[in-house]
Amino acid sequence: MPPDYPPATPPALTVGAAARCALNAAQRYSLKDALRDVPDPRRAQGKRYPLAPTLTVIALGLLAGKGDLAEIHRFGTRLSQPQRKALGFWPKKGTKFYPAPTYNVLRDLLIALDLAALADVLTRWLQAQAGRLPASLALDGKTIRDHLGCIVSLVEHEDGAPVALSAAPNKGHELPVAQKLLRSDAVHLLGCVVTADPLHCQQETARLITQEKGGHYVLGVKANQPTVRKNAEKKLAGATPLLPKPNSAAAASKPAP
Repeated sequence: MPPDYPPATPPALTVGAAARCALNAAQRYSLKDALRDVPDPRRAQGKRYPLAPTLTVIALGLLAGKGDLAEIHRFGTRLSQPQRKALGFWPKKGTKFYPAPTYNVLRDLLIALDLAALADVLTRWLQAQAGRLPASLALDGKTIRDHLGCIVSLVEHEDGAPVALSAAPNKGHELPVAQKLLRSDAVHLLGCVVTADPLHCQQETARLITQEKGGHYVLGVKANQPTVRKNAEKKLAGATPLLPKPNSAAAASKPAP
């Protein structure tokens, strides 16, 4: 019988506890097959783990909302032996044990990898799975590896799951990479509402969302954009949040209570 742990302890256990995947088995196999299109940048002696399954661990970690490489690595270590075998990892020589990629394996791969190619494959696979994007999306950039780059994503408001991604060499490139993502033929925004923080409160971003893709936007405005903020305050003076100001003539025509 397993040890009798205190109630607060079980969530920290990893031995025998399988990772909860955002995808069913068929989707995981489909994702692994799609990731075969990403070029392998490793030398022969660096291919201890097969590329597509290793990239699948990274992708599954991102889809599960993991924000940095350490979290993605921990997610991979919680994959069960049957899950690792099904993904195509190789068993340890002379055993039936399937090791998960180590932190350093993931880090070295991501250093050498063409992140743009990975993001493009993931975006096209996600679009093929989900069809049109959900009606409410957030545009955001998150660092997944210290000083090695970040992923700019369109994510669902409800659960934070990414539906389209693009790669940036570092955090300072988030804005142009986000605009590149919005321009992508793989991203459909017709009828969608895209939210973003003040970094993305730019004329080009707004134009891409509305004029090129037929969507709508809600963008934050900060005090370091005084003209935009002043115009927004003037335009919205007296209006209720997210709703137009009531028509004064229509309001005047209503009978008194």
